[in-house]
Amino acid sequence: MSIPGAVAALAAVLCVLNLVLTFGVIRRLREHTTLLSARRRAALDNPLVEIGTPAEPFSTVTVDDVEIDGGAFTGKTTVAFFSPDCEPCREKLPRFVDYAKSLPNPRESLLVAVVGDRADGRGFIDALAPYANVVSEQPFGPLGRAFGVRMYPTVLQVEPDERNRLVVVDNDVVF
Repeated sequence: MSIPGAVAALAAVLCVLNLVLTFGVIRRLREHTTLLSARRRAALDNPLVEIGTPAEPFSTVTVDDVEIDGGAFTGKTTVAFFSPDCEPCREKLPRFVDYAKSLPNPRESLLVAVVGDRADGRGFIDALAPYANVVSEQPFGPLGRAFGVRMYPTVLQVEPDERNRLVVVDNDVVF
């Protein structure tokens, strides 16, 4: 066999190997896409936190460096979750700020989680911090886990039950 023939045979073998590997990668990507789509559909099927759901115990620190936990709220409390990456969150922020301003004692009855990078959420934090207890956290941070929030914006009304646990009494607060 001549050298050009050997080079051509080697190139053909490499092309076939590349094709086989490419098909394998495509098959794995399809499997992952199917799995991710199923998880997304499951989250979208029930995006709201159900009424009657008790919050898990939590402890976190506000942007004002105040430690806060579920026992800090003794009456009805609005708990809101916003993300700076979320267009509906940006649209609803001015109305929510007006809602916060209208509350008689907002720091006693309003807790807001700004979910995502703190630098990106600076606008949300600056707008809400004068009126609410504001926490900056990553997705599935202490508040997100405590209330089981999976989508943004989410605005809940909670109040303590007979065992002094915060329980969701409204999962679609209008403001």
